[in-house]
Amino acid sequence: MHWTSPTPFDAQHCTATSVTGAPDLEPAWLLDPLPADGYACGTWTVVSVGDTHQAWRDEPGSGTEPR
Repeated sequence: MHWTSPTPFDAQHCTATSVTGAPDLEPAWLLDPLPADGYACGTWTVVSVGDTHQAWRDEPGSGTEPR
């Protein structure tokens, strides 16, 4: 998922974390490089750079789940 917003990502239901995985897909709009810090929101990882935000679901066993 990719979106832009003039406001910062609201992480009140998420936990700040180091990003150790990446989405299974590599769409053209994927931030490169992915930020090292982001948020764990249940089974989702969220990263932000400026007003650009990206999120992907960490499927168990996919190798993308946070460690």
